[in-house]
Formats: sequence, C-alpha cells, structure tokens
Amino acid sequence: MAALATPLTRRLGIEHPIFGFADDISTVAAITNAGGLGVYGATRRFPDEIRDELAEIRSLVGDRPFGVDLVLPDGMPEHNSRAEIERHIPDGHRAFVEAIIEKYQVPEPSGPGMRTRFIRSSEIEVEQLEAVMASDVDLFACGIGAPRPAVDRARELGKTTAALIGSPRHVRRAIDSGVDIIVAQGHDAGAHTGPRPRPPSTGSLTDLGDIHRPGGPEDPRPGLRARLLSSCHEAVTRASRRPMEAE
Repeated sequence: MAALATPLTRRLGIEHPIFGFADDISTVAAITNAGGLGVYGATRRFPDEIRDELAEIRSLVGDRPFGVDLVLPDGMPEHNSRAEIERHIPDGHRAFVEAIIEKYQVPEPSGPGMRTRFIRSSEIEVEQLEAVMASDVDLFACGIGAPRPAVDRARELGKTTAALIGSPRHVRRAIDSGVDIIVAQGHDAGAHTGPRPRPPSTGSLTDLGDIHRPGGPEDPRPGLRARLLSSCHEAVTRASRRPMEAE
C-alpha cells in the first residue's frame, strides 16, 4: 500500500494517516508497524503497569512512533481510597443496584474487573503521568481533560500532545491547554461522546491548530480518500478493544 502523505503524517513521522486507539498491546504495535500510529489506552492501568507496557510496545515497534492515552478529568477524589469514594454513593444508587442483582440473580464476581480493580483519584493520576513522562512514548493524548502542567511537561520532553474532544464547547479548553493536536471525535469512531453521530464540524477549527478528525461509518463524505484529503490536517481513527483482523 503506497504511503499517503498529509501534514500530520509528516509531523509524526508515519506512513499512513491512520490512528488506532486500543488497550491491547499487540494491536497498538500492529498499527504502528503497519505504518500508522498506535495509541495505547492506559487509563485503567496502574503506574508500574504503564511503565512495563510502554516498554514492551517500544520493544515491538523499534523506532517507529506510538502514543499513549490517559483520561484526566477534573474533580477526581484526592486519594486512592475505595472506602472514601463509596461513602459518597447515594443510598438510592445502592438500592437500585441491589435490586437488579436480586431480580436477575447476578452471581458474586469471581474477581475484580477492568473498572472495579481501579479507583480513579488525583493521587494515582499523578503517578500515571510520571510513568508516561518517564517513557519514550512519542505522542501523549488526553481524554476529557488536558491539564496544562501535564501538556507543558510532555512538550518539554519532546512528546507531541493531543486532546480528544466530543463537543465544540470543549475546543477552547483544549486550545488553552496548549496541545499540538485536537482530536475531534464522534461515537461512530468508537469514541465515548454519547449520541453525537459524527465528529464536531471542523470547518470552524482549522485556524486553531491541527485537527485530527476520526472517520466513521456515518461520515457522509464519500469514501476514505475524501476523508483523508479534506482541508483539515486529518487522519482516520479506529478505536478498538480487540486485536484487528487482517484488512
């Protein structure tokens, strides 16, 4: 497959304007080794896991660029305390869950799942960021929030930075954070933006910075080539939690 150059491919040193966000190491490595840019979703990973897994991806891709994504929302509890977080759960919420468990005879969990094993807090967020900054990952992407100190530190270390947005109202905050790239996403590209059928319009964003617009099946523009050759400095995203089949 011949390389298709765009401003974004030249900036990132990739052959094809295709990004893939995944929480599977082999998938991230496969995307990068195929000439795209694999981005590892590390939000639900502990700091020591992030260090080891980013090092493993590097061993699989060599000098080819890849990225990591963290969700960094405002308002997280200060400390990594399950008891403190559970103390704030309303009684009505507890009653609803207990009724569902009883009604459908839901068995006790056999062990912690991806979400229940992990407590979001400012404390662990700092440690996750330290693990990312200590790595040689090429792209640092932020979802939900893009704290300016984290963005500044990443850029000081020579990493390209990106912020994922799901609504036009998120744009100004992303710009103010100083990121290099805005990822304007919609739910049809595997993003978590609710019933927004396509990414926010990029027409009003092109003067603000590089816009990477994930494509999806509901994108009305005809074909992949049109998607890649639009006036925005864009690429196509595939978000997946499973290794991709040969395509």
